[in-house]
Amino acid sequence: MKPVALIGPHQPELPEVLRRVFEESHLQLVPHTLPQTHPSSVLQSLSTLGYAGGLISDDFSESYFSYCARVGVEARRIGRIDTLSSLGGGFDATHTLEDSLFQWMENSGYRSAGAKVMVIGGNFKAKVALQLARLGFVSVMLAAQSMSVAEDLLKVVPVGIEKYPLVVGGYTFASFMEQQDLLIITEDVGKLRFQPYHQVMDLSDTYGQVIAQDGAHVWDNSQLEILRLSHQLKFLTGRGIAPSLIQWAWQAVREGA
Repeated sequence: MKPVALIGPHQPELPEVLRRVFEESHLQLVPHTLPQTHPSSVLQSLSTLGYAGGLISDDFSESYFSYCARVGVEARRIGRIDTLSSLGGGFDATHTLEDSLFQWMENSGYRSAGAKVMVIGGNFKAKVALQLARLGFVSVMLAAQSMSVAEDLLKVVPVGIEKYPLVVGGYTFASFMEQQDLLIITEDVGKLRFQPYHQVMDLSDTYGQVIAQDGAHVWDNSQLEILRLSHQLKFLTGRGIAPSLIQWAWQAVREGA
């Protein structure tokens, strides 16, 4: 049995979820939560002790980035990693949020062509969410706490797509927010008001109650979490792990089955 490292704070059910997924998939792997020390020491231990790889929480994904030489494009784009794999000898690293967001969008059946999207926030999740602009949105707005942050983040949006920087709480912010079809919120930015026609991805896990009170439609974040874990395990093991299996494992653990 090869160990799989869990680095940083994860949901307490995750180790048991992974045990069930590994068992059902006939993978000789076992999750192992690591104590937090310096990234270089952790990576050296993983190599010495023959770890298959590791899952890194968002809290630690930035600090580990600079210690990995072989890093995928998605990870280099945001300077973070969330998964390690030793399949190629040594450790390769990636970040799976971008691929997971694209699959979440695809699975939802949402028609992005011709729609307007606003990303609200100035963190790494906002930078990742802006990649969805490639799906045919007619315009993309980025509302951050400062104009300089908004302008800098929008540089990742491809040429040919209308893009507009805004300041959260600025005098035009509320009116432009009302005009959007899809809102993607990546962090807590204070009070927001939603419209019944809004579709909302709340990646901050902050506004669910307010979104419901205002009558807007909030996307189910648990589906994104399942897709992301599926992408992480595929990178780590080299095998496709069906999201339905991961969903079953989460449900079984939470119900105590």
